[in-house]
Amino acid sequence: MRDAGPTHEGPWNESGGGPDNLDETVMQGAESLLLETRTQYPPGTAVNRYVVLHEVGAGGMGVVYAAFDPQLNRKIALKILTPKPDQRNRGDRATIRLMREAQAIARLSHPNVVNVYDVGRHGNAVFVAMEFIEGTTLTQWLEKRERTLDEIREVFARAGRGLAAAHAAGLIHRDFKPDNVLVSVDGRVRVLDFGLARADPSHSFTGSGMSLEEDSEDGYEEERSDGVPQFRDFGDSDVLSSPLTMDDAVVGTPRYMAPEQHAGLRVDARGDQFSFCVALYQALFGQEPFPATRLQDLVLLKQEGEVAAIPQDSGVPAWLVDLVLRGLESRPADRWPSIDDLVEALEHDAQAQRRKWLALGGGALLLAAVTASVGHRLGSEDSRPCQDGDTHLAAIWSDEHKQALQESIVGTELPYAEHTWSEVERHLDEDMSFWAETYRDACEATRIRGEQSDELLDLRMTCLQDHLHEVEAVLGAFEQTDEAVVQRAVSIVAALPSLEPCSDAEGLRARLPPPEDEQTRERVQELRQQLRDASAQRAVARMAESRELAEQTLAQAEIVGYEPLRVEAMLAVGIALEQSGEYADAESRLRETVTSSLRIGHDDIAAQAGVQLVSVVGDRLARYDEGLTWYEVALALLDRRAERGVAHASLYNNVGNVWHRKEDNERALEFYERAIAMRAEIVGSDNPTVAAENVNLGNAQLSLGRYEEALASYRRAEDVLTRTLGEGHPQIAMAVVSIGIVYNQTARYTEALEQFQKSLPQFEAWLGPEHLFVAVTHTNIGAALQGLERYDESEAQFRRGQALFEKSLGPEHPEVARCLSAIASVRLEQGRYDEAMRLNERAIELWGQRFDDDADSIVSARASMAELRRLQGDASGAMVSLETLVARVADAELDDVLRANLYHQLAKTRWDVGQPESAVRADLRRARDYIRRAGARGNATAREVDAWEREHAEDDRPRDDAGNILPVAPGSPNDTAP
Repeated sequence: MRDAGPTHEGPWNESGGGPDNLDETVMQGAESLLLETRTQYPPGTAVNRYVVLHEVGAGGMGVVYAAFDPQLNRKIALKILTPKPDQRNRGDRATIRLMREAQAIARLSHPNVVNVYDVGRHGNAVFVAMEFIEGTTLTQWLEKRERTLDEIREVFARAGRGLAAAHAAGLIHRDFKPDNVLVSVDGRVRVLDFGLARADPSHSFTGSGMSLEEDSEDGYEEERSDGVPQFRDFGDSDVLSSPLTMDDAVVGTPRYMAPEQHAGLRVDARGDQFSFCVALYQALFGQEPFPATRLQDLVLLKQEGEVAAIPQDSGVPAWLVDLVLRGLESRPADRWPSIDDLVEALEHDAQAQRRKWLALGGGALLLAAVTASVGHRLGSEDSRPCQDGDTHLAAIWSDEHKQALQESIVGTELPYAEHTWSEVERHLDEDMSFWAETYRDACEATRIRGEQSDELLDLRMTCLQDHLHEVEAVLGAFEQTDEAVVQRAVSIVAALPSLEPCSDAEGLRARLPPPEDEQTRERVQELRQQLRDASAQRAVARMAESRELAEQTLAQAEIVGYEPLRVEAMLAVGIALEQSGEYADAESRLRETVTSSLRIGHDDIAAQAGVQLVSVVGDRLARYDEGLTWYEVALALLDRRAERGVAHASLYNNVGNVWHRKEDNERALEFYERAIAMRAEIVGSDNPTVAAENVNLGNAQLSLGRYEEALASYRRAEDVLTRTLGEGHPQIAMAVVSIGIVYNQTARYTEALEQFQKSLPQFEAWLGPEHLFVAVTHTNIGAALQGLERYDESEAQFRRGQALFEKSLGPEHPEVARCLSAIASVRLEQGRYDEAMRLNERAIELWGQRFDDDADSIVSARASMAELRRLQGDASGAMVSLETLVARVADAELDDVLRANLYHQLAKTRWDVGQPESAVRADLRRARDYIRRAGARGNATAREVDAWEREHAEDDRPRDDAGNILPVAPGSPNDTAP
């Protein structure tokens, strides 16, 4: 599959794009003035009654803007041409052409011709108001993926009907080419850009009250005696670098122009027919009918009728070859009598019976091919039925495809590129081999063993075809091989859907039926492929392209009216929104997906949306309990299936994330372990996704103070990632940074800092500089620097993390509170107590929106505020706060280290207010009890308790004359402004 080219400049694609390839277009000199200097129309500019929204693109015949028509309350496309001030006379000819285009199209009313609403002047400019249509050019439609003969015939026939309508109105196009045909998102085909249109000299106009005057500058040459146009000498000019006409007389695009058009002779409807057949020849055979690099050679080939040989392996039937060659005859009289005749022949299959392709579910079935080939082979003693699976694979994974992909991946020269190619090839070879086995089994079960019905064979073949479409979409995304593709390629192919469902009769029969109408089925098939393409683009980090494609597909699905397709597209949009960080919008779209899917019984899509909602609501938006409710919904839907697959594993991992965020890591641990075990059973333990889930497992173990277990999980993940992705792959940073966190929490700050600094550029290269992993890594670096007492550097890192969290998650997210709390701890170390107090207050305010008062984070922040009061000399106030806090959390499931710190802090405060030593030591004993319960996690607190007790072993506190202990004098805070 080839990637689509740049977006056409016409009025049909809101995403815009560059202009037509001007190096291909031979046009009047006046039109080219536009590209030298043009008037700008910024958003909000009024052109007549229309309001400019934004520029869509620019081309030889004008600049196209998206605009709004307030009178009719609709969005339109506005094409504007403004000649340079010093070229107004020449520019008038371009203006006349644009006016002619509008007048020409306005005379037509046909579903295969773009609609024109209005034409007029705006100062020195002329504008044309047209319908705004979203879609792709015929060029891009052909390049997007391999098209069947039937698809090509149908689209070209519709374009031909548009030309026929123009001819019936007495107009000829004179610049027909694939870039001037639009295949819109609703499946309609329209002919565009009639800027070179001209009255047909053979047509008599009556009753229109309108005429298209001939261009006075057009010159004509004589015909030879045999009726073939005689050409002038064009010398050594290059076909693809001719932005101006020869002698400013010939208009059109050289590659598609008829011989008489090159010669400057009068061109009638048969000239459009020639251009049409050039385009059709290219689409059918993938080559030029007149291969030449110089204009002189091109026109001579056309004059002599020397069409390139048809490829022997083209698969195009002889009748269709003859149809195209007749339209490419050098003598106009030898071509088809009219474009109508050509289109009628194109729409009629001259073979005895046109082979029908069934389109059930999501893809064009292989059943027709299976039935035909098997039926034929069973009649032969030498037959080997059901052995032709490899022929279907060759279309997407031949040796040529492999070589091209290998060259593009290895050509990036990334340090892990060779390894990436090796793994991609291995995974795809295994997948394709299993596909061929499954194909053969499905075929033999019906055609040889007789144990399976034709109906089930149909369903299995549909499933197999869908899988090939998945692979096709992935390989299509790989074609523009960049660093992002190489980084993700192994993970993508390792995550391709299993083929086992294609052998699950019960599951296949449970799928929703396809549309009854054949044309609708074909349209649904095409749109489902767009969704696969959107998923593949998202997988290689082309988020904008993925989202745009998903949203376009949803819009088209609304028109098609097949509800299963609509909810599938809705799910794709919801996932795209989540990946874009627009979590609130993602939640809304995913909720709608669940309800709409349940309404029609599309349980698979409802379940997938539920799995995503656990992540969006419970993790990203930090509404933990609500996210856990979505877990129950998604699990119920998934459990309806007979098998437990990767969707279950993803669900368990997402729920583990919610419990981890909720700070219940015992439960998080349980779900992470279930996710890893289930996924490893399905895809094997040497899988990048399993490695990522091992990182999550290590996070829960780390939070529970199981440092050695966490370190083992992280190192296991690092090992798997290194083996599967290759040395130097940025995704290994997940494990690298996690190992650094273990070092940080065990006071190995220098080693931790090295790990974090190693992982930061890898995360930025892999995920982009604003990803949440980048934000977390900045906060980790800040913690290591704080441990090394490099406080200014530490604060700067916490601030960077805070800014990224605020941008991605919003200013009131719990992760922002964590950064504020961390900065407060730095301020405490610096003796800037007032500022530390304010930061902690804000952190508590944010956490309080999501957590209960006895949550670890809030309790820790309140304890820090009590400590700040003590350090500021208000030991009595600190005492009241701490005793109240300890009583409040007496029955809470509080972290053991946090409780130990609370009692240690209480002991210090009792000392400062002058309470008896026995009370102080009682609190220290309680602190040590919780330290022992915490295991290794309590080591740092144990060292602090021991050090403080040694320093205060002798009760030498000042006393009054009666022997009462005097309170400790206030300290001298070194507080400064932020």
